[in-house]
Amino acid sequence: MDDLGAISKKPIAIPNKKYGWSVRSIFLGDINQDGTFNSHLTEGQQRILVEYRDMTNNTAEARINIVFPYRLDVKIRDISDKEA
Repeated sequence: MDDLGAISKKPIAIPNKKYGWSVRSIFLGDINQDGTFNSHLTEGQQRILVEYRDMTNNTAEARINIVFPYRLDVKIRDISDKEA
């Protein structure tokens, strides 16, 4: 028998049209509806809100820290010799 009021956690597939993504301020960056965050050229802390569209006020909020990268590795590969 299940406990009444028990919290169940289920993974969700992303992107999912039942979830809407938003940010509190577009100054630091914006978010696509697939949940991908794109930062702008400013450091700071961004609040991200996700809402389940089938149930009003069923939301979750998180914060991410946006910082300048310490190092950026770029690898270049020649693919011109590959057959089409």
